[in-house]
Amino acid sequence: MWVGGVERLSHTNLKTACKKSRSGKFKVDSNKKSQTTEMKNINTDLLSSKTAKIKHSETRTNDQIGQAKNKEIKANTNRSSLINNMNPAATKSPRRRRRSGAAKVATRRKLSENIIDNQRPSKNSIYQRASIDFWEAIFGWRVWGMLAQQQIKMRYRRSAIGPFWMTISMAVQMLTMGTLVSFLFNHSYGKFLPYICINFIIWSMLTGIIMETAQSFINNQGYIQQIKRPYFFYLFETIYRSILTFFHNVVVYFVVAIIFLVTPSIETLILLPLSLLLLLLNASWIGMLCAFASTRFRDVPQIIQALFGVLFWLTPIIYYPSQLTGNKILIVLYNPFFHMIDIVRQPLLGQPTYWKSWLAVTLLAIVGWAITYYVFAKVRAKVVYWL
Repeated sequence: MWVGGVERLSHTNLKTACKKSRSGKFKVDSNKKSQTTEMKNINTDLLSSKTAKIKHSETRTNDQIGQAKNKEIKANTNRSSLINNMNPAATKSPRRRRRSGAAKVATRRKLSENIIDNQRPSKNSIYQRASIDFWEAIFGWRVWGMLAQQQIKMRYRRSAIGPFWMTISMAVQMLTMGTLVSFLFNHSYGKFLPYICINFIIWSMLTGIIMETAQSFINNQGYIQQIKRPYFFYLFETIYRSILTFFHNVVVYFVVAIIFLVTPSIETLILLPLSLLLLLLNASWIGMLCAFASTRFRDVPQIIQALFGVLFWLTPIIYYPSQLTGNKILIVLYNPFFHMIDIVRQPLLGQPTYWKSWLAVTLLAIVGWAITYYVFAKVRAKVVYWL
């Protein structure tokens, strides 16, 4: 019985355990079902919110597209109405449409030409730039003055005498030439040597300014293409270098004048600065025109050198003007270089100058600089491209 009781108890316990286990399983299944339904509800809510957002964005994009299309349609209608108002006959036939198209092209060309004309510098601006170039070069005198001195020093670098070698070479040349010519033409040595001495000094300065200025743009090609400087800068540098050389050489004349007792008067010496200024003005404008021509045509420097070889004999440098008689005197009267030399030579020799020489040199300076200014204003922008 006990055993059976045990068995009955165990059987009943088993039944109760089975019932409990079944009720627990049911509870677990019901919990799982509730969780799955909650998850489904959450997913459906998320999907509904996403679809709502997508629909809202699509409606917004559709609205924007519709608005843009409406704007384009309005713009096209406005354009067509403007075209019709401007040329109402353009939409009637293809010929008139072509004509209207040609008219549009013509108006566009006119507009482009007007724009280009506005970008081009006017005549007044060209001359203003030329004058600005001139004054900028004058105010930059410290730079070109220093460069001119430096070039003379570099030419006679590491020499004992330095730039005075120019003075010695000029003195030797003038002594030999004066002695030879005075012996050949039976001139008095005391009068002819000071005459030929001052003539050679002035002629060397005049030809030096013109010939060196003619090649100033070519010699300074690297500076012009790399550094923005006024073109008159190189002209003034060359003139200043020639003036320094002139003052080195004129020492020889003063020595000769002291030896042969040449005494210029005070009245003639007062005119000497003005005569030197007129000489420099004429030499500078001739050199400037030669510089433009030499930059454009590279054969011009050789032509200038050959011309000065001829002008040396046509100008009374190694002979007196009084030796020319008859129609031969016209060689002197119509020679501008004679008048340039004469207004400087006569005061230093203590003799009066001819008023015709003063008049000729003054007119040459005014007319020559007017022509040079005009040519420089026209050619200034092309010099860089000629180098």
